Amino acid sequence: MKGIWYNLKKVKFALKSLNRKEFACTTSKVQQLRETLASIQAQMRTTTTPTDMFDTEKITKQQLEKCSKIEESIYKQRSRVQWLKLGDSNTAFFFASMKVRAAQNQIKLLTADDGRLIKTPEGIEQEVVGFYRGLLGRSTNSIPAINPSIMRKGPGITRSQQLQLISLFTKEDMVQALQGI
Repeated sequence: MKGIWYNLKKVKFALKSLNRKEFACTTSKVQQLRETLASIQAQMRTTTTPTDMFDTEKITKQQLEKCSKIEESIYKQRSRVQWLKLGDSNTAFFFASMKVRAAQNQIKLLTADDGRLIKTPEGIEQEVVGFYRGLLGRSTNSIPAINPSIMRKGPGITRSQQLQLISLFTKEDMVQALQGI
């Protein structure tokens, strides 16, 4: 048991140092990455944009997205810790906040497409289900397949056209496409 305790202490120390090294100053990293991305995009607005700028922008965007998610996760964890410290001790504040949250998470009134107001939970449920049924369509027991004989009668493409469709994009192709926009 003593060995497990020492190992847990070592892991705790390693995790704390990793946290300090990797996740310290995430807000400043996010701000710096945003400024870097803005400057790269400002440089890309010129008509003679080097192709490596696209790669740099992509990498910077990925880093910014990663750091933003880390920053958001840190803030969520901090808010939960604060809530555990301040709330959830069977106080009037805790129960009042739970009532407010429950009230916000309810749909009490819904306006249908034809303008009528729906107030009953059953009516709201039927309207929402009907809306998504219309949006997504009906279910079917069979999926119609493509008839190969009909497909062969239609126009086709040559072997060289087929190979051209599956060829890899080059950087020049991407630059031309982006400049054509």
